Amino acid sequence: MPLAARIDHDSPLGRWRLVRWAPAPQLSGFVRRFGIWRADGAYTRERIPPRTHFDLLINLGERTGC
Repeated sequence: MPLAARIDHDSPLGRWRLVRWAPAPQLSGFVRRFGIWRADGAYTRERIPPRTHFDLLINLGERTGC
């Protein structure tokens, strides 16, 4: 899978990196992209306007008290 994008962010609120890939041709009818998001900092919420797709997020880090 070719790398589609890499975004690095650093601010007083924290640091994060987002890396995205295009899916294999066999999945392209079902999956628009894959991504890995790694963050250090205080990420508490995000406002997302209505849209026609959804994101599946899987937390592989430590459990937080949310």
